[in-house]
Amino acid sequence: MPKIHDLEVDKYLADCVTITPEAIQEEFIRVPADLAYWGELHAQAVKVHLTAKMEVERMAAKLAMEYRERMSVEGKKTTEATVEAAVLLDSAYHEARLAAIEAEATRASLRSRFDAVAAKRDMVQSLGAQIRVEMERDPIVREAVRGSRVNRGDF
Repeated sequence: MPKIHDLEVDKYLADCVTITPEAIQEEFIRVPADLAYWGELHAQAVKVHLTAKMEVERMAAKLAMEYRERMSVEGKKTTEATVEAAVLLDSAYHEARLAAIEAEATRASLRSRFDAVAAKRDMVQSLGAQIRVEMERDPIVREAVRGSRVNRGDF
């Protein structure tokens, strides 16, 4: 899974959300693939995040049992608060919690990237409608769009 600030991924995201009005057809074609790509990455991030959360809970339960048993063997008074404090101070719990926090941050980042591409989809639809209206009314716009299509080899 890409890191939050991977320059190659950031460049690809910029390419995904950039709109070229003269190439509106290509934009319409590209958006579903971009949504699928970022949606899949987000789904993977959700899985990693939920797995990390589950690991934190599992680690806390395991450590609580170990500390409760250790305290009873040592003859120390075992209260819920002392067991919980021992778990929270344990380095293994701390590591699991940090992994869950990192996974949650990656999930949020990928969700915002997916949302950016979804916003592009909406903008491309609006832009397409606007260009159609302008083409109906303005022969200069119609020729400009036709010329850009010819230059790209669409015709």
